[in-house]
Amino acid sequence: MKLGGAYLINLVVVYNRVDKCCAKRIHHAEVYAGKKKCGVIIYVPGVDMYAIACNGAKASSVSVKHKGPQYLQLAEVQVFGGLKAVKGINLLSYGQPTKQSSNWKGSKHGTAVDGNFNGYWSGRKIAISAVRGTAAKPQTWQVDLGSLVPVYLVLVHLRQDACCTKRAEGTEVYAGSKLCGTVRVVKNVYVYPINCGGVKARIIKVQNKADYLSLTEVQVYGVGKPKRTAKAKKAAGTKPSYGKLNQF
Repeated sequence: MKLGGAYLINLVVVYNRVDKCCAKRIHHAEVYAGKKKCGVIIYVPGVDMYAIACNGAKASSVSVKHKGPQYLQLAEVQVFGGLKAVKGINLLSYGQPTKQSSNWKGSKHGTAVDGNFNGYWSGRKIAISAVRGTAAKPQTWQVDLGSLVPVYLVLVHLRQDACCTKRAEGTEVYAGSKLCGTVRVVKNVYVYPINCGGVKARIIKVQNKADYLSLTEVQVYGVGKPKRTAKAKKAAGTKPSYGKLNQF
């Protein structure tokens, strides 16, 4: 993938094909920033997204290579970087304590940090508010990172049911009191990267002032070691490669 210029590459997120026949084909695919090998993807059943840190490697292209013998099949590749090198990026939100202003029956706010990207209500893995938000009373969801850390990127994964994706229009993402960005819904796009620019925060908040708040997953990337709760450590123990791939 040519980037149109040389940039400092901090993170590459690779979305795998999810068909049961083929997901495991991504095993041992390699991610490069220019000639620098950033990392190797180790396939984990049920994990559809792999994040690889490039730690500020300067490059004008990013590539995913497979030495085989196997097909290389990619659903999406997202490259995050710019003019500032960031080293030591970690996924800080996985399994951390969460809160929500209201919960739809059958919905649990903690599912937005459980590593499951099933965006359909039938999977019962979506955090949904019980009521619509308003300007006077927004519907909010938040995650506690455990300590004050520089936050660079928040990936907001939306609900994918046809009825509901558009409800996310105008959803705001905050790192502490700083508004990092707003979701502008595009048809058939379900993952929205929000840049927080390294602002130091402990609480990441997502809010909707106009409709139901529906979140499949919220991933917060920053610099520091995750402050894991006992529950999060237990969950990570069942998916060791998930934790390894998403903490750099």
